[in-house]
Amino acid sequence: MNRVFQSVLLVTGGVAFFVVAALVPSHWKVIAPEVLAKAGEGTESVATRVEFLLQSEKPGMASLLAGTPGLALTNAATVSPAIADLIGKRPMLRLSGGAEPIFEKLFSNSYTEEQFEESFGGVMNADGIITNSASLFLNSGLRLRLQQSLEESGNAIVRSLLRTREIRHFSRLHPIDHPTGAALDVSAMMTALLVQSGALHQDTARTLQLWAETAVAGPNRESEKIEIYYLCLLNLASRMGYGPLAELTRHFDSARSIVNASAVSTGGEPMDFHVYYAASIMIEDPDAVFGFLDRSADRKRAVASLVQALNAGAGAVRFLTGSEHKHVASRSPLVSLGATPVASLADNLGLVPMAARLPGLALFLRIFLFGLAGLMLTVLVFRIAGWSAAEQDRRFPALAGTPAPWLFLSRNLVVALLLAGFFWVVTEPPAEATENSVKARDTGASISPSPVQFIFSTSSMNNQTLDQPTLIVLFVFLVVQFALYLICRLKLSEIRRADVDPALKLELLANEENLFDSGLYVGLGGTVLALSMVTLGMVEASLMAAYASTLFGILFVAILKIFHLRPVRRKLLLESREKQ
Repeated sequence: MNRVFQSVLLVTGGVAFFVVAALVPSHWKVIAPEVLAKAGEGTESVATRVEFLLQSEKPGMASLLAGTPGLALTNAATVSPAIADLIGKRPMLRLSGGAEPIFEKLFSNSYTEEQFEESFGGVMNADGIITNSASLFLNSGLRLRLQQSLEESGNAIVRSLLRTREIRHFSRLHPIDHPTGAALDVSAMMTALLVQSGALHQDTARTLQLWAETAVAGPNRESEKIEIYYLCLLNLASRMGYGPLAELTRHFDSARSIVNASAVSTGGEPMDFHVYYAASIMIEDPDAVFGFLDRSADRKRAVASLVQALNAGAGAVRFLTGSEHKHVASRSPLVSLGATPVASLADNLGLVPMAARLPGLALFLRIFLFGLAGLMLTVLVFRIAGWSAAEQDRRFPALAGTPAPWLFLSRNLVVALLLAGFFWVVTEPPAEATENSVKARDTGASISPSPVQFIFSTSSMNNQTLDQPTLIVLFVFLVVQFALYLICRLKLSEIRRADVDPALKLELLANEENLFDSGLYVGLGGTVLALSMVTLGMVEASLMAAYASTLFGILFVAILKIFHLRPVRRKLLLESREKQ
């Protein structure tokens, strides 16, 4: 009865732990939609932010956020009428896109209605707001007024930036007295205007001052940096009004952030930048949004995940951009397993809130519970099969205590790990491919232009890191080889402790030679299999993980034969010679 009770307890516990582990919505490759929704629960929504922007007289930003593709705004129908009402009361908002006193003072009474339509009709959006702030400064008369206004400033950073307008050693920008010098003139004075109006982060402003003062002295690395900065600023200015640009630059804590934003605007689909801008404004951290896009191997899927997060709220965007190499699943992994009611059960048990607030703990809990389930079911199977240490001692009293109990414990743990890994693979949602993922990989497209990356990076070396798929493959190969090692140790211990003649033991060891070499065969087979899967695109692990299979096989077989098999054979040979 005691054995039956123990078996029932093992079955019940193993199944219970497996079910609870499967309910924990924490995964390596994806984020469950219910977890993302929980992370955004109670945080600011895009609709709320748009309403606040309209109340703050920033129709340019409100129009840009409301026009982000894929967003489902509850107040979408009221945005355009509200923008039209604002512009009707303050026509200058068409130029600035937001309440910018210095900017509006500069451009006040500069255009009649006819001149405005003629000059900027091609760069206005459906709400009648300028979407190309760089075009506003192409008028030389306006630039002269801006120059006179900025020269009266007592800001030392502004004066340093104005001096860069006359630099002649830039490779792509020309000084103001050159026929094509408008680009440098516009970018330098726009930067100075952003500094003067407080729309540039103080750390970025100080960095630009240092670069500007050094660049004027002659061709050097700082002149390359500030030229790239100017080019990137022009690129951003050509894609949005001055108000939205100023709001974005307020959150750039380094010049590199502007380079990153420019790279997003030119490195993908047009909607990518809209989504990047909306996410950056919602969490006020453009670098976090760029980092999420930059480390993603599938840009289209990353953008779609950002859209889902934006629809869930600012908290969801923070949760997503803080995740490593993860996208949002198209549907709940629990639902994909045909367990629709189970998703609500996970929420009721508090597993979804835990995964949203403490993702590391949720992942650990999932792994730990799968391990417990695997261990309990492993003990149950070995107990039924009669392969436990207690059963071996009962059936063979003469061999009691052999092999050593720790070998049985190690065997159980390794098999439990393999079973837990199997549970994990079965319950993990499959990776979802998109149409452009292969194309992006084939062309080698990158978010950031390589020259810009080189100049702004602290090191030109490419630091390789171990990603999660590679670590998982390495762990699987290591566990398999360790399991084979333990099996061989059990067999070696069984032969060594058998009550037979030493010569017969030597023959038994020779008979098990193929078993002792099995680590090499499995290791080579794992390498071939892994290389085939990488070639076919079935997994994303690095080649290092594939070759590690053979390496682990060589190491474990070498340890087995040199440190365990060789001493046993030597002892048996000596015993056999003594008997002769």
